[in-house]
Amino acid sequence: MKNKTLVSVIMVVGLFLATTASNDLRAQVAKVNTEMATTKKYTCPHHPDQVSDKPGKCGVCGMDLVEVKDMGKKNMSKKMDPMHDKMKMEGDTQKMNMDKMKKDANNMKMDMKNNMNEMKMDSSKMTKKKM
Repeated sequence: MKNKTLVSVIMVVGLFLATTASNDLRAQVAKVNTEMATTKKYTCPHHPDQVSDKPGKCGVCGMDLVEVKDMGKKNMSKKMDPMHDKMKMEGDTQKMNMDKMKKDANNMKMDMKNNMNEMKMDSSKMTKKKM
């Protein structure tokens, strides 16, 4: 009987703490969302990675910064695009370098075969002359 009562009390206290923590977390999330919604951000139309809390000029091109209407996932993905593009370009450059190296290796292989064939022909002429 005492065990059942103790378990019941522990469950009620746990439920109370979980509900309180959940409500506190919801309040914090709501506060952050409100702050984000009221904070204005400005960015360059051509350089979305240039973001400021106040109007001004782009640090890259000098254009006027424009107010960002929605700093959601869409704009965040735009910020990631320059890095993605840079990495893609580096990967493409490396691939082109590898292709060039393969082509050069094949050319060297062909040159070696041609040289070997010429040497064989020269050596066969030499052996024929001796006879």
